Amino acid sequence: MNKYEQEKREIEIDLNKIFQEEDPEKFLNYIKSLNNLISEISSNQIRNFFDQVKKISIKSAKEEDIKKHVLKLTIMVEYAKNKESTRHYKNFYEIMLKCLDYLMKNPKQEKYIKFQEFLEALIAFYAKK
Repeated sequence: MNKYEQEKREIEIDLNKIFQEEDPEKFLNYIKSLNNLISEISSNQIRNFFDQVKKISIKSAKEEDIKKHVLKLTIMVEYAKNKESTRHYKNFYEIMLKCLDYLMKNPKQEKYIKFQEFLEALIAFYAKK
């Protein structure tokens, strides 16, 4: 596969491993595998996005509040995705967009908490090469 085909290929994300995996070891192994797809993005950008994710007080949030916040995050990700040009940045934003789409369809507190945990783990195991 040439470089052009690699950049055009859609990345595959297993949302079940993000939102429904109960085995911590399998969850962390999946996080580590995703890090290879985003290895060139700056950790500050991931942290900045995570800061926006944490802005909603999830413990008291209603489904409608979660949807509004997810919509704001989606707009932010779309803007950043269109601004960046490297494949690794686009991979990160594609992963986030798929997760946010899932959350729009499933705006439950426990799902949003799993998304926060996913981002925390992504940051914790992130190693820029």
